[in-house]
Amino acid sequence: MSELRALDACTLLEVFVGARSVAPPPGLIYALGTRENPNLIKVGMTTRDPVVRVNEINRATGVVIPFGVRGTWAVTQPKAAETAAHEELDSYRVRADREFFNLPFGTAKSLITRAVKPFRVAVKLVADPNSPSGINL
Repeated sequence: MSELRALDACTLLEVFVGARSVAPPPGLIYALGTRENPNLIKVGMTTRDPVVRVNEINRATGVVIPFGVRGTWAVTQPKAAETAAHEELDSYRVRADREFFNLPFGTAKSLITRAVKPFRVAVKLVADPNSPSGINL
């Protein structure tokens, strides 16, 4: 939201009334977790609403405790950003063939933020009340 503050008042008003839109990023890096196992973090990417993605994951047969979105990072190159995040978190990986990591969320957040910095989107998304997550993708 701080990036939107850099826009002039007329541009912000145009965005607000729908005369102009802020282009959505090509994708998001997300971190998912559960209250029951807060140190088990799933890190992935999506080009859709992260709540839609987490609902897909939670419908899988093997998911006993549903995940929730703990954090998102808007990025310009989602696959490359995901790879960078996974490389940064590699020493915490639970299994070599899965996107799950065992570490406190605060540590994961710092490492992911550092890894995806070269891919970050300059302007964040405008809230959309019709989207499940409030983010318009």
